[in-house]
Amino acid sequence: MLAALVLAGCTGSGRLPKAARAAPATTGSKPALERGAERRGTEDRSEAALKRRSAAYAHFAAGMAFDLNGEGEKAEKEFWEAAVADPGNERLALDLARRLLQRQRTDKAVELLTRCAARAEASGLVHAWLGLVQAQAGHADQALAASRVAVKKAPRLFLGYQTQAQVHLGKKQPKEALRVLDEAARQADASVEFLVELAELVAGAVGTKTLSLEEAKPRAQAALERAAKLRPQQPLLLQRMAESYKAIGELGKATDYYQELLKGRLPANPALRPLLREQLLQLYLRSGDKTRAAEQLREILRENPASPQVHYLLGSLAAEDKEYTAAKSHFDQALSLAPDFEPAYHELAGVLIMDNKPKPALETLDKAREKFAPNFVVEYYAGLAQAALKNFPAAVRSYTLAEVLGRTTDDSRLNHTFYFQIGAACERKGDYAEAEKHFRKCLQLSADFAEALNYLGYMWAERGVNLEEAKAMIERAVRLEPNNAAFLDSMGWVLFKLKRPQDALRYQQQAIDSAEKPDATLFDHLGDIQAALGWSERARDAWRKALELEPSDELKKKLEASPASKPAL
Repeated sequence: MLAALVLAGCTGSGRLPKAARAAPATTGSKPALERGAERRGTEDRSEAALKRRSAAYAHFAAGMAFDLNGEGEKAEKEFWEAAVADPGNERLALDLARRLLQRQRTDKAVELLTRCAARAEASGLVHAWLGLVQAQAGHADQALAASRVAVKKAPRLFLGYQTQAQVHLGKKQPKEALRVLDEAARQADASVEFLVELAELVAGAVGTKTLSLEEAKPRAQAALERAAKLRPQQPLLLQRMAESYKAIGELGKATDYYQELLKGRLPANPALRPLLREQLLQLYLRSGDKTRAAEQLREILRENPASPQVHYLLGSLAAEDKEYTAAKSHFDQALSLAPDFEPAYHELAGVLIMDNKPKPALETLDKAREKFAPNFVVEYYAGLAQAALKNFPAAVRSYTLAEVLGRTTDDSRLNHTFYFQIGAACERKGDYAEAEKHFRKCLQLSADFAEALNYLGYMWAERGVNLEEAKAMIERAVRLEPNNAAFLDSMGWVLFKLKRPQDALRYQQQAIDSAEKPDATLFDHLGDIQAALGWSERARDAWRKALELEPSDELKKKLEASPASKPAL
């Protein structure tokens, strides 16, 4: 299948939060020490302070040199000394904290930011980062405390709310998490980035099942609607909004954003276009809009004509619409581009079986057998193809091998449909004991599978055995599908076998009335029932209709053996 878009996702999914990712680097047009000094404004110019800053500059410069030479560990030590010498330089401290987190030195990041946050004038950002690293270190209470200070000092910075909410969710405290998120939502002048981060967190909690959709959806929608009113222009923000709408099940809204991005609001990177198309494709498939899904696939194919996966998906959509010629063409193309694309062999064989071409299907399955390890799908489809060719012994052999493979690889494939198929093949082969065993297994897995209830009941009725149980099964099938002509016919037939022709007649007439087109078997059974009632001329009329529909030596013998009524004198 097509690759999922990974350019944006919900916070808390294993990556650093947005505020953490946006922390300044230790390189750039101005060194972090200079930027930190600018931020301090009025600073301590005492001799001791000047000595500390001079030492900080020296350590920072040494760290830069080591960093440029690829000596990361030595650089980290120098940056540490610089940060300790000048604790008021928050940018340097945050840069170093990010380095430590990336190197999984969480304990050192905690120590560094604890020093930095101890200053009365420490900013909300520092406290927010301290909350983040405390949470990553597993110190939940300390993380909550630092994050609360961050929110108090910087209420428009989302990181403080985010850490609190995630800690509460991790502790299975959804009410407390929602309280924090609702506090964040009350920030009247929140930025678009703040609102998108809020929506991402809430929507992401649905995916991790830490919040219910009922709790999360209205909150995420409200944040996204507020963000939309601020008219965000950055494509990445729009994409993240689309992802959040998708996560809460608002597929139409998500689709609108992806379509808007495709219409021109794209970043310079042309690689985003097929990725966005893939997102649209997934949305159309989830919503069942196969027409638009096919349109997106064709657009992707125009941009990447050598994609076997796209041909495979187009073939699958065509097969669902019973457009077998088009489906076969796409699967053939997929295999021509990728001869080792195993699922395409399976789907091509399936299409050929549905198109009543079992011999080419078997040829395709033989090719798959030559290239790949034994596979349940190959043997199951081979059974279907052999059954279509009326080679029932071969069908049973293939189904039996499929059952063995299913038990050893994925027993979920051995469902009621599988056992129905093998039961039907055994019955057609004449192995009624095996057929009964498989039909009973089918009904254990799906007690109301009407086809199996009818098939087993009719098999018994036809052979004149287990008639009361056969009647009970067929009655259940008729209750499930009261207008099914085949089921009504079975009911008439089992009553006939139970020597209740008058009761049988009603069901048999209903079967004929319900049939989409005249059926020879239905009229044959009607004739037998009428003959049992002593209505010989009506029986002959019914048999004649059956004979017109389907020539049969047995019907001819019935007509010859049945006396024609004599004309009245």
